[in-house]
Amino acid sequence: AWIGCGKERLTFGFLSDRDLLQPPNATPATPAPEATGATSATAVAPERRIDQLERALSGGVRLGLHQLADATGQETGPLGQRLWELAWQGRLSNTTFLAVRQGILNRFTVPESAAPATGGGPRRSGRRRSFERWQSSRPFAGTWFVLGADEQGGGEELDALDREELNKDRVRLLLDRYGVLFRELLARELPSFTWSRLFRSLRLMELSGEVVSGHFFEAIPGLQFASRSAVQELSRGLPEDSIYWMSAVDPAAPCGLGLAAFKGRFPRRLPSNHLVFHGDRPVVLSRRNGAELSIQVAPDHPHLEDYLVFLKTFLTRHFRPLKSVRIESINGQPAAASPYAASVAAPFAVTREAGVLRLRRKY
Repeated sequence: AWIGCGKERLTFGFLSDRDLLQPPNATPATPAPEATGATSATAVAPERRIDQLERALSGGVRLGLHQLADATGQETGPLGQRLWELAWQGRLSNTTFLAVRQGILNRFTVPESAAPATGGGPRRSGRRRSFERWQSSRPFAGTWFVLGADEQGGGEELDALDREELNKDRVRLLLDRYGVLFRELLARELPSFTWSRLFRSLRLMELSGEVVSGHFFEAIPGLQFASRSAVQELSRGLPEDSIYWMSAVDPAAPCGLGLAAFKGRFPRRLPSNHLVFHGDRPVVLSRRNGAELSIQVAPDHPHLEDYLVFLKTFLTRHFRPLKSVRIESINGQPAAASPYAASVAAPFAVTREAGVLRLRRKY
């Protein structure tokens, strides 16, 4: 499931691991005053109050937007706004990621109503577009559900031993994801997964033989911890024949780690930057959605077209495909005059304008 962890931020995980994602100082949910008979908000002020939407979704119920509107008596506009507020707090989620994509398109705002249009004839198309924009702003996709008490980490207070076991489970989750852990890597994790919070647990797991400490990678200063399966895999060597690409903000990307050995080697950790690898070697670095390419193989390399498949993905993906990719420079030279121009242009419909290659989808 996707689980909110701050305004317009989310993480992914199994619902059974929801307690591991719980912020360190989170408080359990408490019924609102109208549900308990309390006469003032001060009766439950120290704890989080249960929202009307959460009551409508209690007992494992999953409802779509219209069903929630019927159950709560609210209009879809304010209801949609409240759904996002609760989702970012990690209290609600949706059965599909399409709801998030709808939200992205509308910057998670839900207008009250479509702009009125008067008159007939040519105004009809404007009225239709206005209604379509209004409709698309509603989080219609999927059904919404409450992250229940178990998933929210609510309930009785944990003792020191229980907290330590939770931290060990967090370490196991991170080791499943990364294999090798170090301080810089965990700096961009959720508060419950930071190096300072988990270091003691890592040491205890090392003493028990569950993890191994050492200096597995030269470019990483300080202590590193690895799972035994990761050590075995590293000793066998990583596959050198795989070709793959990623966004610079992908958890697997080496961008933004603050390591001295990586300084100036990779693009900044921005959504518009991308990396292509062949085995463990970076072969193409892309900045600004392909505007600046750094290609680290020869123009006649047999796999160059495979390395550039991410540009084709920009144009053919289902969600927000680009109409064109504007390549301004390749290895610091104007793209249209580059020796790589023919190889880059081959899979696309191309126009050249003032030294720039404009790539479009080839049908």
